[in-house]
Amino acid sequence: MALNNKKQSNLEIKGIEERDAEIVRSDYNKTNAYSDSHEDAQSHPDDPTKVLGKGTNSGGHQHYVPDYTKMPTAYNYSNLKTTEGGGYYDIHGRNEQGGRNRLLSINIYNKDNAYSANSVEITDTDAQYIVKM
Repeated sequence: MALNNKKQSNLEIKGIEERDAEIVRSDYNKTNAYSDSHEDAQSHPDDPTKVLGKGTNSGGHQHYVPDYTKMPTAYNYSNLKTTEGGGYYDIHGRNEQGGRNRLLSINIYNKDNAYSANSVEITDTDAQYIVKM
């Protein structure tokens, strides 16, 4: 491994050079740092010109102390904000395709009717399954 007078390897030298080039090219820097509260990270669900933001400004899924009185498989989903994030395309779709609002309108399962082991009935006699609604 070749070292220069600063005891840097060729890989480290190339990495520093590339980092300097990337810092110049990047929209984000020390004075305009990218974070979950940055304008580009925020969701703009009703603005089709800002389709890339995903954040909910909630700070992410926070840690919580488990409730040991519940079954080990019972999970507290109250701190998950799964329907508030996403960009315009995530929520409304693109070119009449997809989008969370469309999928919520056609899915029989939702927060009020959760999919569970009780949603499927399997009969032994004919190896058929029935989805309960």
